[in-house]
Amino acid sequence: MKIEEIDNCDDLDDIKVFAILVTDVPSKYVAQAKKIDGKYYKEDCFGIEISYHADEDKYVISSEYDKQLYYVDFNGNWHWLDYTFTQAEKDAAIELCKKDLQKEA
Repeated sequence: MKIEEIDNCDDLDDIKVFAILVTDVPSKYVAQAKKIDGKYYKEDCFGIEISYHADEDKYVISSEYDKQLYYVDFNGNWHWLDYTFTQAEKDAAIELCKKDLQKEA
């Protein structure tokens, strides 16, 4: 999988929540997303969500149990898929967040 770019960032007091686009998703997860969305499937609706807690200078990968990859369906609902990102993938996503935070400083 490839960590692409920040799709959205929400600023919630001392926490920033980053939704980051993921591409080159393995066919297993593409098939799951197609089953969810049918003819409305879009390949650019996969992502990883990371929260930055400014008071602790800490990054947290969002998940539902151990599911860290999400797919956003046609109606805007998030579906968590059974994938745990590698450390390299997490590091790449966090680096995007850090660069975005530096722009604001």
